[in-house]
Amino acid sequence: MIKVRLLTRHMTGWIAEFSGDEVKKIREYCLKEDEEIRYFFGGPNEEELVQEEVNENFDMYSYYGSSSPMEYSYPILEDCEIIIEQNGKEKNISIDDVTIQEDKISVEEWKENNKGKDTIAYSFGYKSDEILEMEFEFDVEEFDASKLTLSVEYNEFFPNKYIIDLQYDDMDGDWEDVDDFEGEYYDTEYFESK
Repeated sequence: MIKVRLLTRHMTGWIAEFSGDEVKKIREYCLKEDEEIRYFFGGPNEEELVQEEVNENFDMYSYYGSSSPMEYSYPILEDCEIIIEQNGKEKNISIDDVTIQEDKISVEEWKENNKGKDTIAYSFGYKSDEILEMEFEFDVEEFDASKLTLSVEYNEFFPNKYIIDLQYDDMDGDWEDVDDFEGEYYDTEYFESK
């Protein structure tokens, strides 16, 4: 039996997407207030503003249109420490020694999907203040780092690559979501389809 532990910060994120009349209202508001459109929605503190000026049904955690928000919170790949525990002994392994399968969600593809529409999106989220740990167990005799696979998502709407799955020799790790964590919101990013 081996245990694989991931130690890293975690992140989560959402995308607020607007199109059509909503964008028109946002542009009119920004013109009236002499404000750049990229700063109209800066995250959770502006939910009421959006409800008042754009759409009273706006819910910042579920208003993502055709974009691809995160479904859960995920461990960040950058600075991820991997520890293997076998026969009571621990060993750090390098991220360079494991297999990384990367999937990309591109802003260009989002723009292509919204071609001909006046669509804007704001991505926002937060990452944990502290290093969090996830542990996986596999019933194998000897550990081979090359058989450990991390599935990573690179979503260009967000600032970091993050791990969405872990397998060892085609055996799925028992993935459990990390409980809600304390963290700082990162800067809101702004995107236009045109």
